[in-house]
Amino acid sequence: MIGNSKWLSMRSRFFIYMAGFILAFGIGCTGAGSGNNKDLNKESNGMTTNTYPVIFADAGRSSFINAGSESEGYLTWKKFFDEEDKTPLNPRAILIGGKRIIVYSNDKLIGYDTDGMRLWSKPMREESPLSIHKDQIYFRKTEAIDELAAVDFNGREIQQTMWILESDNACSPLYIEPLDSGFFALCLCSAPPEQGRPGIVFYKKRYETEKFIWSGNIPGRPAAPPLHIAEGDKFIVFSEKEVIVYNAAAAGSEGEVVARFPLPFQEIFSCSGVKDSLLYMLGNQENKIFLAAIAMDGTEKWRFKIDGALSGVLSKQPPVIGVDDLIHIPAGRTLKTIHNGQLVREFTIEERTIDHCTALADGSVLITAKNSLYRADASGQKIYGLLFDHDITTPPVVDAQGHVYIATAFELMRID
Repeated sequence: MIGNSKWLSMRSRFFIYMAGFILAFGIGCTGAGSGNNKDLNKESNGMTTNTYPVIFADAGRSSFINAGSESEGYLTWKKFFDEEDKTPLNPRAILIGGKRIIVYSNDKLIGYDTDGMRLWSKPMREESPLSIHKDQIYFRKTEAIDELAAVDFNGREIQQTMWILESDNACSPLYIEPLDSGFFALCLCSAPPEQGRPGIVFYKKRYETEKFIWSGNIPGRPAAPPLHIAEGDKFIVFSEKEVIVYNAAAAGSEGEVVARFPLPFQEIFSCSGVKDSLLYMLGNQENKIFLAAIAMDGTEKWRFKIDGALSGVLSKQPPVIGVDDLIHIPAGRTLKTIHNGQLVREFTIEERTIDHCTALADGSVLITAKNSLYRADASGQKIYGLLFDHDITTPPVVDAQGHVYIATAFELMRID
């Protein structure tokens, strides 16, 4: 097993790489077909009120929230993360669990209620993935490199020992997805140059045990964050050259590979999926950027050329899978909406490059571009556009009542 070698730490060599990937792997722009994503939301989250339990909404990274919004662009409240000196928190994402708003940064999570009252805060291990499952929030402990911590929505710690395997000075978990009785993880392991290349180890295990349900390992770094497609029991890993589809429900020690096929592009930026159907993949081929729809057996259904897109944005914002299988892609200042390989509409923002977007069940899309927030309706028309003092750092989210939440480096805001 890769992670069991006594490798020396080389984290300083790939820290920048890991920082970007942990944001992408965080336990989470895409949206999904309205009917399909409702089912996925119920199965993945355990509670339909957990509208946004992980960055990019679900383990398929669809960026779809199974809730609508009647927001008209009014700032209801604004709360500074540090009331005294306004020290920046630089949040990575806002998660929604029940009636709690969870903001997390590189090393801290803070719980708020929907009225903006700060309820509690907790430290977490630097660069930890973070995710909500049912009524608990999971993250890596500060005091133990190989243990998970969990708190409930009121910030009370769960007294349970949950071992993370392949987590030491040489191996760092980039992805952790909590389940009912265990979790999935993917870890990047380094090695001294004389011992070869880095590698990734991925597995499923129960919380309390120190052994795998199943595991696998691949040399090199992952080309993209893994996906877990709950309906269909698929766990998908992206190596430097291949897409490998595992049976997520398998119990054999080495896992069960159900499909593997070459990456469709020379370089992969991001990928998202929903149900047991298609993967939507963004990548570079001969200096041209494409969106491709790929079946689980590797069959390419269609390919669409994305003009004006920036690789940096596409790497941090996966394809958004919206209602009626509309795929939304940020391409510079324009949000392109694609259906079955054909461009159906564009939404253009003046002067600012789109960063993140989130699709809602009513067909509308929330869009952030630097220090601005937009909401476009189901036909692509602007409902509102708002300008703020600081750049928005998180994907926009809504709770079950349709309230919109965004965060800058300094403050959390609710929009109605």
